[in-house]
Amino acid sequence: MSYNDSELQFDSNLVLYIEECEDSSYELGRLPTDKIDNVMFIYWYASEHTFCIKGKRQNIGKRDYPPYSFCLDTIDSVIDFISSLTSDNVINATLYNYNNLNSHEDIYELDYEFFESNKDINYELAGYDGLVLKKAKKRIATFLRMLKDTYNFGLNDSVV
Repeated sequence: MSYNDSELQFDSNLVLYIEECEDSSYELGRLPTDKIDNVMFIYWYASEHTFCIKGKRQNIGKRDYPPYSFCLDTIDSVIDFISSLTSDNVINATLYNYNNLNSHEDIYELDYEFFESNKDINYELAGYDGLVLKKAKKRIATFLRMLKDTYNFGLNDSVV
């Protein structure tokens, strides 16, 4: 789905996308995206001063995992959450520009399916494949600080 509109640049919002890869992907010499186990979209909801995580374990065999949605207040809590779900598995981290998020929209209303259906390589700003969180915590923390500290004044926003 393309939402490429020059005027939407003023509604740009950063979203961090994390993929957990199965260990065997690297052991067998496959690409890090060959077998994805868990995915997470992380967004900073400025008006509530919280990180929102929308994610889903990928369906395996007959298992049909439901999406999840959680909010966390600190960068350390988000890193602990990611670490708890991914253990020492390899992760891919991609920073996306979602310029179709209305800054006045209630982020709690946006579900995992919204983020998944709007993920598009054309909006990738930076990406790192094959990270181990234990060694890459600083990089992930930097991405999370960027989510929190980066903002944009929309055309209809006024400075107070």
